[in-house]
Amino acid sequence: MVRGESLVSFLFNELAVNVAWNDMPTLGALDRLAMWGDSAALGRVDHAVMRATVGPMIDRLHQSGVTDDEWLVLEVGGRSDWKAVQSHFITAGASASLIDLFDGDEGNQQEQLGVWLTDNLLPFGVHHSPQIPKGAGTRELIDILLSHEFGAVLIESKTLSVIARERLPDRAKLTRDVAAHIGKAFDQLRGAIRKLKSGVPVTSSTGVLIEVERENPVHAIVLIPELDLVEDHHAYGIEFMTDFMRATGGFAHLLDIAELLRIVQAAEMIAARGQTTTPMMAFDYYLIERAKTAAEAGKLCIQVLLRFADDDATSDEVAKA
Repeated sequence: MVRGESLVSFLFNELAVNVAWNDMPTLGALDRLAMWGDSAALGRVDHAVMRATVGPMIDRLHQSGVTDDEWLVLEVGGRSDWKAVQSHFITAGASASLIDLFDGDEGNQQEQLGVWLTDNLLPFGVHHSPQIPKGAGTRELIDILLSHEFGAVLIESKTLSVIARERLPDRAKLTRDVAAHIGKAFDQLRGAIRKLKSGVPVTSSTGVLIEVERENPVHAIVLIPELDLVEDHHAYGIEFMTDFMRATGGFAHLLDIAELLRIVQAAEMIAARGQTTTPMMAFDYYLIERAKTAAEAGKLCIQVLLRFADDDATSDEVAKA
């Protein structure tokens, strides 16, 4: 950095997949950096001794309350010509799922993230864009479908299509858009559950008949880019959950990619500690426990974290935060 060499920067998505890279120039005065580098001592570090000093400094950095004598702040960036890295995930169903940050179809890209996350829960993977009959052809039932002997999981993904817009929307505009998308997504989930309950046949995107469990309560998930964009938590409170369950017999969930990742990780951890519990069974179980926590909190907009009491804990010994 002192010599002015460019920094190779890598951009990762929510699943820690490298999606782009670039050579980024550093802007700013680097004299103090050279001085600090020359005076730096190398060797073993006692982190416990340094924690009391370094902790408050890092807190002030995060709060943008740093002073010049504590930190050297440099601007890195100024480039827009990012180089895309295209990654293909071969699913359990032997299809290719592509992650491409610059794909103009942002909705499809979020669906692909959902596929990447949930595909390993079932031996034969998830079903992306399952179809039901419509006239002489078919139409999409839902974006993502998972089914096992104890029930089905339906995921309807909604994005904000930021890249396709001529002007970058502000935060207020994004929150309004998210609210409209959530309402539409839950309506679509209600319709999809009604179709399943009526016994309509479901096929894969290639026309293969899919066996779907239709008797047990369905998990209906609306997947959005970011839960923090949901301002009106009361709109998805206990009354909404009750109405949805009364109308469909299923559980309503509102997740973003990060929360879905945490739930999948929790399911894999629970399954790993059991003898007969599969990842899909654990996923189903954890969604039920999360629904109970949402009911206790009185809103769908929650975040959960799995903790085991100790290394010998069973899958039933789950603490939620």
